[in-house]
Amino acid sequence: MVRVGVRLEATRHGVPRVTQFEYITIGVSIVLALAVARILEGLRDSFDPSRRYPIHALWVVSKLLNTLIYFWAGWLYRGAIERWNFAAFLVYVVPPALLFLQVHTLLTAHPDAVADWRSHFWRIRRWFFAVNAALALLTSLLVLVVVGSREVAVAALLALNLLVSIAGFASAGERLHRVLAIAYLLILSLGLGNLFLATP
Repeated sequence: MVRVGVRLEATRHGVPRVTQFEYITIGVSIVLALAVARILEGLRDSFDPSRRYPIHALWVVSKLLNTLIYFWAGWLYRGAIERWNFAAFLVYVVPPALLFLQVHTLLTAHPDAVADWRSHFWRIRRWFFAVNAALALLTSLLVLVVVGSREVAVAALLALNLLVSIAGFASAGERLHRVLAIAYLLILSLGLGNLFLATP
């Protein structure tokens, strides 16, 4: 029997067993794959010229990029967390679930049945940004506390992410939301640039 908190590297019949990180990442990958599949399924409907709403479309693109970034960044955590416990597990696993909730909220289970993406976006706005704020907080906890990153640029991007979420939740101004949607996409682009420099 393998004890909790150690790497599962014992072999049986010459076949290496997976580490705890690899075991946990399987579940994370499945949730992220479901989020990507939901986005790709609804992409054509969200960009349909007769129903398209630019702010909503920008968030769809951002959440696709957000999901891909989380998947790629996950590999960087493989050596940062030496001993897994249930708290670390939750902090690592819950953000992908929140991403899926956001994607499902943005595009619904039946995007072809949405007649007007503008009305849809404003109807789900507060829920969407509340989840985004929770995602920002958990990601900050994972990166700054669990992993222990001390990069100022990373901390600044996480702080900006949270500010965008709070502003989006608090305000119903369309002009501000145009700025927020563009700002969030830029934040993700800067985060992606940082990942390019941090090769796994």
